[in-house]
Amino acid sequence: MNNAMIEFRHVSKSFSRKGHPVLALQDINLSIERGDIFGIIGYSGAGKSTLLRLINRLETPGEGEVLLNGEPLQDCSGQRLQAIKKDIGMIFQNFNLLNSKTVFHNIAIPAYFTGARQGLYPGAGGGTAGVRRSERQNPQLP
Repeated sequence: MNNAMIEFRHVSKSFSRKGHPVLALQDINLSIERGDIFGIIGYSGAGKSTLLRLINRLETPGEGEVLLNGEPLQDCSGQRLQAIKKDIGMIFQNFNLLNSKTVFHNIAIPAYFTGARQGLYPGAGGGTAGVRRSERQNPQLP
């Protein structure tokens, strides 16, 4: 039985740069089991970000397939894809924070739009409640 939470099967991805194809990933086979701690290390331009963007379906593979809990991501669309993406957290190198908003608001605004407001306010539980309490005392901009 395959317990892979994330699986790449013969995944390749290329981009066009100045009219020429650039191969970002070639024939990647990877299986990450539930509970694994996994790191991706490589030179700039080696395909690390492309690999991560394929997991969140911000990119689609040119060849092969990416599976999440055994489900091929390229077969998912609409509400099913939204449901899958809600369970995937990604922190990008450039955060794209709202500089005019406090730390709390940078957390609360996406939570509001995704319906994930639980834990954002004192007494509601969750890790971000502490952020809210400290924000009342000393609001910080990013």
